[in-house]
Amino acid sequence: MVCVLSASQEQIDAMTFQLAIATSTGVILASDLKHTNLYGFQNSTLAPKIHISISGRFAFCNAGDTDYGNLLVEEVERAIRKSSLDFTSETVRDQIALRNVLIQCVPKAKGKHVKARKSQGADKIHFGTTLFVFKYADACRLWCVDSSNPAPSVTASVGEYLKSGNVNTPAVFFPQEYIDKLGGNETSLVALAVHTVLMAKGDYVDGVEVGIFSPQRFECLSASELEPYKQRSKELYTAILDILRRDIEHTTA
Repeated sequence: MVCVLSASQEQIDAMTFQLAIATSTGVILASDLKHTNLYGFQNSTLAPKIHISISGRFAFCNAGDTDYGNLLVEEVERAIRKSSLDFTSETVRDQIALRNVLIQCVPKAKGKHVKARKSQGADKIHFGTTLFVFKYADACRLWCVDSSNPAPSVTASVGEYLKSGNVNTPAVFFPQEYIDKLGGNETSLVALAVHTVLMAKGDYVDGVEVGIFSPQRFECLSASELEPYKQRSKELYTAILDILRRDIEHTTA
């Protein structure tokens, strides 16, 4: 017996939350850890969502159907191997070439995904959004590939941050309000990213992990490195709660 979870793409997107912040040296990528099975009996597990490609040329994080996202990553890895991209430097020509590679990989991944899901008897087939961080010799570039619509959206980040998954969570208040006030300090931005993801917690969002991606360091924080940031988030939550609970003295003129 197979119980198929029938959900809209909007509901599927709400099953995760990711935040990518551009820094002067690279990208901070933060995600929750909760994986919810979209097909078969619904169940959830906690596991990493931020990964580094086999070649080490890019990191990625999927929102939506993880199986589709992984197929897309495989296509991108294969296409890059066959391309002339060497990632020694980032020119306008390189950006155009990389965008074309990403666009061409989407229908290939979609075709494989649809075939696999139909063989499983799925009544609805979902895709998703993948955040990519490509590593160059002197920089790292954030890209977003949104495959949810028939025509994929493939864009390089030109702003301070990108979010994917449950983008309507009230937790997005924190990056909207504070990113430009932190002066590009990496430690402060990591603390902000961790707090934002933890505050996005819901039925389908839980836990946090963070990747630091720059030419000097291209990896996820270890559990021991992440713990002080999680503690800082608890302190922020408690401090805000204490302030809200304080009595306000009203004075009369």
